[in-house]
Amino acid sequence: MQRIGICYAVVVCLITYVRQLSSQVLLCLVAMLAYWALLSWGGSYEQHLNLLDKIDTAVLGKLAYSFDAKTGLAQDPEGLLSTAMAMMTVLTGVWAGRAMRDAQLLQMLAGAAGLILLALIWSAYLPFNKQLWTPAFVCWTSAWAILLLLTLHLLIIKRGWPAIGNSLGVNAIAVYAGAWLVTCLLAWTGWENAIYQHVFVAVLQKQTGEEFSSFAYAACFTLVFAAMAFVMDKKGWRIVI
Repeated sequence: MQRIGICYAVVVCLITYVRQLSSQVLLCLVAMLAYWALLSWGGSYEQHLNLLDKIDTAVLGKLAYSFDAKTGLAQDPEGLLSTAMAMMTVLTGVWAGRAMRDAQLLQMLAGAAGLILLALIWSAYLPFNKQLWTPAFVCWTSAWAILLLLTLHLLIIKRGWPAIGNSLGVNAIAVYAGAWLVTCLLAWTGWENAIYQHVFVAVLQKQTGEEFSSFAYAACFTLVFAAMAFVMDKKGWRIVI
């Protein structure tokens, strides 16, 4: 949640004071190239050896997502330096939203294709990596998000398909925060492992394998909050910031 807030605040300032799209794109490319240079300067992309983990260990320490008391090493998938690249992900979303508002659907398609090509080229030198939030990861995930948004726009707005995910979008913050609080509660009480082992692993793993049982647990967890959002939407309840 903190990362989302920081990213939105910075991007809002950026698009407010840098109005030209070409200038925004240039700044985005410069930021990604600088980030790539910093990662390369750090000497390694491996966990605890890369520059991001070193910074998080020095600054966040025990407050990081993962901290090893024996070695004093920390690791955070939403760490400090990688937040700069998360801002670039938000910025691509702004561009997509602007293009959709202006009915520039072909431009969205062309932009997504360009991002996919750039991601594939970049991944040969700096692979897709969510933990490091690499530029290739930014381009790749942004491109497919734009294509998904464009597809949903054509199906729902243009063809009139039902917007089955609308209730989740209306109360996105409530679902996001609620899911995280429940996850923490289940982990703290030990119920998370008990539910997973005794229900999903015991019932599904022998027939479908470990991967599907893990997927089924995540899908059921998501469906619970989707149902909650659906009820909230029907009752007209909104939780917003």
